[in-house]
Amino acid sequence: KRLKKSSVVDQIVSDLQAQGNVSIAEHSAKFFRTEKGGYGEGDRFLGIRVPNIRATAKKWNIQDVATAEQLLNSEYHEVRFLASIALLQLYPKHKNDVYHTYMSHIGRGINNW
Repeated sequence: KRLKKSSVVDQIVSDLQAQGNVSIAEHSAKFFRTEKGGYGEGDRFLGIRVPNIRATAKKWNIQDVATAEQLLNSEYHEVRFLASIALLQLYPKHKNDVYHTYMSHIGRGINNW
């Protein structure tokens, strides 16, 4: 499944990819039990710690639910986590859209948080 991208989505994903660390990604894959039968089965990681993801979310300050939803379709856990942070920030002004976006991605982009 390909991620539908816009220029902002491309830039955010590239920003996160540049921060990736292979040893952190390997550790995260074990921690989140990504092996067959594990609760995070099939999840992929770039290897970025949560404070850095939060800082990246703050830097990009996503202002629309559509951009966050595109990020939720990423194969990478950290990209989807950043999208969930964006949805949380958007919720006060866009409750209905955020709710429906979040609920429609449970079991797909939102899988184990």
